[in-house]
Amino acid sequence: MKCNPCGGTGKEKVTNGEPDNLEEVKCIECKGTGERNIVLTVTLWDEDNEREIAAENVSLDFSDPILEGTSALRRLVKYAEENKEY
Repeated sequence: MKCNPCGGTGKEKVTNGEPDNLEEVKCIECKGTGERNIVLTVTLWDEDNEREIAAENVSLDFSDPILEGTSALRRLVKYAEENKEY
């Protein structure tokens, strides 16, 4: 995902003491890459036994995050149905 503070350039303009004196520095948020990794963590939790059944981290590509999240959820539910030890 493109970094919002620097607009994907990896550099930010900051004032160097005076309003007209701008300096380009490496973006703090994305560390100069221009991209930020966004991760969706999906966890199936057994509320009665207070334990995790399964979990998955999915790095999201914002071209279709809903499809990626839905696919992760389907995989976890399928895993839980196949391994009914909870």
